[in-house]
Amino acid sequence: MPLVLLFLAVLGYGLLIPWLGFYWDDWPGVWVSHSLGAHGLREYMSASRPFEGRVATLISAFLGTAPLHWHIFALVARWLSAVAVWWSLRGLWPQRTREVASIAFLFVVYPGFAVQPIAWIHSLGYLIPLILFMFSLGAMIWAQRAPKLFWPLTTLAIVSSGLSMMAIEHFVGLELLRPMLLWLVLSEEVTSTRQRVRRTLTNWSPYLLVAGMFVTWRLFFFKTSVSFLDQSSYIKSIIANPLFAVQSRVRKAVADVIGSSLMAWVQSFRTDIFNFDSPNSRYLWIALGLVVVSAAVVILYLMRTEPKAEPEISAFPDARASWAKQAILIGLVAIILGGSPVWFMGRRVNFDVNSDANRYTLAMMFGACIFLVGLIQLIIKSQRQRIVLLGIITGLAVGFHFRNANRFANDWSTQRSLFWQLSWRVPDLKPGTSLLLDAPSSLFVPVDYALTVPVNFIYAPQHSSAQLDYWTFNLSRDLVEKIPQFADGVPLKRVWMNYLSFAGSTSHSLVVWFSPPSCLRVLDPQRDEIPQLPALTRAAQPLSHLDRILTNPNAQAKPPAEIFGREPAPCWCYYFEKADLARQVGNWQQVAQIGDEARQLGVKPEDPTELLLFVEAYAQVGRYPEAKETAEAALRTIPTEAGTDTIRSQTQNELALLIRPALGRLLKRLEDPESHNASRKAFITEIKAQLLCAGPELAAKVKDEVHP
Repeated sequence: MPLVLLFLAVLGYGLLIPWLGFYWDDWPGVWVSHSLGAHGLREYMSASRPFEGRVATLISAFLGTAPLHWHIFALVARWLSAVAVWWSLRGLWPQRTREVASIAFLFVVYPGFAVQPIAWIHSLGYLIPLILFMFSLGAMIWAQRAPKLFWPLTTLAIVSSGLSMMAIEHFVGLELLRPMLLWLVLSEEVTSTRQRVRRTLTNWSPYLLVAGMFVTWRLFFFKTSVSFLDQSSYIKSIIANPLFAVQSRVRKAVADVIGSSLMAWVQSFRTDIFNFDSPNSRYLWIALGLVVVSAAVVILYLMRTEPKAEPEISAFPDARASWAKQAILIGLVAIILGGSPVWFMGRRVNFDVNSDANRYTLAMMFGACIFLVGLIQLIIKSQRQRIVLLGIITGLAVGFHFRNANRFANDWSTQRSLFWQLSWRVPDLKPGTSLLLDAPSSLFVPVDYALTVPVNFIYAPQHSSAQLDYWTFNLSRDLVEKIPQFADGVPLKRVWMNYLSFAGSTSHSLVVWFSPPSCLRVLDPQRDEIPQLPALTRAAQPLSHLDRILTNPNAQAKPPAEIFGREPAPCWCYYFEKADLARQVGNWQQVAQIGDEARQLGVKPEDPTELLLFVEAYAQVGRYPEAKETAEAALRTIPTEAGTDTIRSQTQNELALLIRPALGRLLKRLEDPESHNASRKAFITEIKAQLLCAGPELAAKVKDEVHP
């Protein structure tokens, strides 16, 4: 059984591990561990959960900063949590081997928790405490089954319970499930209700004492400067308006109980699994294959769990229905208890794959899986049909997790592209620089610090202070609130977890636009050459201070190889960024040489507007045939429609429309009324003619640019 669970975990989470990296809340912890060491990591995490900092310090010292190590660790942790569930329930229901196996199968691939690839924070902060709690539950149950091992197992159970709560408080509600489970186990040997109550309370009392001590300490004695982690503040808010607080939390609880028990599984049935015309169709075919393989493995295992000669449980409807009702009740109680700490804080589960709030399902999925197996057992009488249905549900969940991992792999590829291009374009950066970045929104989940840490890794690798040298601001979301008016001299200050901080200013900022497949652009306030630039980014363009870039020829900051891997082979964006840097320092000859090298290698841009840099370079150095050829290449796409919106995602036809006004502005810059260079005049005249002959609609768009 543990090997089958491992097989399912690898299919769902492990196949794409080499292509996964760090995301979201991973980054601050990784940076603190790397730059500030064990003491800094304990101090950073002590603001929320002191014991978690010690666990993080120990494991980080062993795993380092390589994403591969952390993803393997998270995979193993997810698998061990499922093994612990299987072991625990084997003790609770020793005669229900098939049902217990079904619960464990569902648990290891539960689709409500979709942020497994955020490996650093979730393995340390959630999966390890989950393993400890499930082990504690199993040790408590088996202590009743094996009287000779009662005290060793009970001691281990109590210690594991305390460590789980000290690591994170999210599983403390499940501590109240213990008397229910003890009652069931003791019912097999203690017939007297009074004696069963006494023994249940006696065996539960040490766990209740530990949980009570933790809750008291957490609510009334633990002090934190991070407001959303101050549990006592939630008590005050409830007391201030009890009726509203209770109503609000009950509504959230009802929605989450329904969502975690039933709707979470709907994630596996999303229609994109059948969209084989999408760009990721290859991965969808693989996901579909994984659905079939994993479903087949589960079905075969469950079919062989009991001898074929054994009568089906459906022959005994009373026993089957009795267990099913028991499982449904335990499942619902476990969901409610597991979710109680979340609702106490006024929060709720969000099943959106782009939200980290689906991590709250970790405390509910134990009950959710028990509930679903019980429900299937109650509704479907045929054992064969139940097994097939459970196999299909498990297989679809495996396919969901593979597709979800592929989404994270694409995000990591985008991150790597962003930071490698940034390092090519900006070889070094003055400390105190604010990076105002417009990039795909998925990279900014949940907030801007997700992209702050990589910039510090690149430009301040030896930094050893919680006061960061650089901060990356989300231009398209956060900055509107922080800078109502784009102007120099506006302070930019950020603090995360009352530990990492930054103090900068719009006078020391750099504006960057990154919209793949276009190359990264460091905006120049003096140039308007990116026609598809979003309006907000264009408004921020004057805040881009190119003097923040250090252009020392010997400077070449790079993303750390241990995290980002080896530097990619030179591609079009490599040559474009190097050429744009050379243009910044006024070295047109070098820009032209870089253009020659790119032409010889046959690399071409996805965004034709990037060719304008080389058009200008060839013209500036007097190589007008190459300038003409490059300009014509930029104009080669024939548009199919006359109008377009300047939005982030541009088709080639839209860019073909947008590039003409930009080329017209470039020709204006190249014009010199006092120049007698006939070749330059001929080049400008010929390109102008091509712009004005592009049709009446396009001519109207570019006329003002071509003719002053």
